[in-house]
Amino acid sequence: MSRKIIFLSILIIVVLISTIITINIIERNNNTVISKNRSESLIDINMENSVNKKTYSVIYNNDDYTNLPIRYTEATYAYDTNSPEKAIGVADYAFIAKVNNILRTEYRHPIETIRDEEKVTVWDPYTVYSVTVIENIKGEIVKKQDIEVVQHGGIDIDGNSIVLMEEMKLLNVGEYYILLPYTAEDGRLGISNKTSIVSLGKPTENEITMFDKPDEIITFANELSVRNDRNEISKWNSIYTINQYLKAAENPIVPEAKKETIKSQLYDVEFNG
Repeated sequence: MSRKIIFLSILIIVVLISTIITINIIERNNNTVISKNRSESLIDINMENSVNKKTYSVIYNNDDYTNLPIRYTEATYAYDTNSPEKAIGVADYAFIAKVNNILRTEYRHPIETIRDEEKVTVWDPYTVYSVTVIENIKGEIVKKQDIEVVQHGGIDIDGNSIVLMEEMKLLNVGEYYILLPYTAEDGRLGISNKTSIVSLGKPTENEITMFDKPDEIITFANELSVRNDRNEISKWNSIYTINQYLKAAENPIVPEAKKETIKSQLYDVEFNG
């Protein structure tokens, strides 16, 4: 065999090996299940603040995610929170807040799995909101400024569906809620339970003006209860709901297994007075 033929044979083998390696690299990259149009939106991997030291973030654009199907995942909770007293007893904080914006979706806890006979990497989505605390019910979070609240669940990393814990919903921008979060390791506030989100519906301006006046809320709600007028109560539904949680905060039911309340160094008044 001539040297020229040997050289060409070696060259062909090298090219084939390089092609195989390139294909494998592409396949591994594709296993993150990120669609082409979303991969351009990925922010750099955050290696410092995430629990598993690997987090992707995608800026949220509501127009991109309108009318997406919702996939619910089963949830198992450590505590019973099916009453205001129990929910407040478990939460680190409880407050009335207005949702200003959905900032981004974060993707954490990558796990390799098999889909359609192919190995892929799936991620847990977390939706990050900007909210303003109107009034505290439990604990003292800074008021009248934007803070971040993180909800477990959100847009799947492929951008084709919304993944939520069972019976949960994404928060609506511009609406008011009672939120009962826990304090995450990075100091932000997390919500991962259906009872940690209490919608106040679409309150009237008269109701909203009372949101930061707990004493007035208690007095007014008690008067409504004495009159026992269902139509009147329905007109002031948000005030009646807030009153329930104000009363629950006075007599919370705290599980024996729950550790002491963890304060947020990012947002608690004690650290940000």
